[in-house]
Amino acid sequence: YMATVASVPHTPPQYHILLILTDGVIDDMKQTTEALVRIANSNVPLSVIIVGVGNEDFTAMRVLDADDVALSDENGNTAYRDIVQFVPFNEITSQSAATNDMSILAKETLREIPAQFM
Repeated sequence: YMATVASVPHTPPQYHILLILTDGVIDDMKQTTEALVRIANSNVPLSVIIVGVGNEDFTAMRVLDADDVALSDENGNTAYRDIVQFVPFNEITSQSAATNDMSILAKETLREIPAQFM
């Protein structure tokens, strides 16, 4: 849905950020990966920020973040731009509390947006 909204031309141009808060793992990783690769390759002005709260295994979220390896779907399509930022809330807030600097959460959440901005 968000990709459809973001793909509609606007004057002046608009950039969209989809924020997803989750406390669990992805049940539909294949479909999610396909959608993100399709969006990344379509020049839709959209970034996705996923914030993982709780102590779940967020390994799949880190794969979607694609910081180390470009995101690819099962059909061999590879995203040519990284549109996802994953933020492990508990880890970041622990760092913030240790340094008494709560701005770390905001900085980490928005860190990749300038590079993703088209």
